[in-house]
Amino acid sequence: RSDKARELNRRLAVSMKGAIQEGDIEAVEPGAVGEGMSQMLAAVRTTAARLFGHDVVFVKFKDGVKPLFNGAVSGAIPGTVFIRIDSARPHMAVMGHELMHQLRTLDPRLYRQLDNRLQALYKDNASASYFDKIKEAYESKGLPVPKEWAEEMNADIVGDHFMEPQFWQDLAAKGPAGPFRMIANAVIRFLDRL
Repeated sequence: RSDKARELNRRLAVSMKGAIQEGDIEAVEPGAVGEGMSQMLAAVRTTAARLFGHDVVFVKFKDGVKPLFNGAVSGAIPGTVFIRIDSARPHMAVMGHELMHQLRTLDPRLYRQLDNRLQALYKDNASASYFDKIKEAYESKGLPVPKEWAEEMNADIVGDHFMEPQFWQDLAAKGPAGPFRMIANAVIRFLDRL
């Protein structure tokens, strides 16, 4: 995991052209934080591994370095989600958000199914609360709510509601049986066991 964190740091240093230097990011093992936090971080890793086959690497930016993200994925480091140990967002929400970005890249067909179901959910007034929460979050940060539906909006919605079985049930109900419904049902079963 430390090797993956170093590789992410190297790639960011190259792509950010000086905004970040090699060595600014380091991996943090969940056991290095308090016991309660360690259990929660272990749950994030277990969820990513069992449901999506992804590894989670927790990272921190060195003191004095401005954190650039709460979570990140890199096409050059497939199957890995990087989550800032001191993320401003809940770790499980960050994981769900970043996995949506991975899904678009790794399985565009399945991602389109998710997008279609989110669109249907958006049009359903009974489900408006999912989107109202996202709008409030954007507005509270002084950010404009996107006028057009976009991958980032999908990732925000899925991440923020990742741990809510009702959200997954609502998504599963918004389309025909198939691969997406199987994934939604697997997530629901997994959440029921937590």
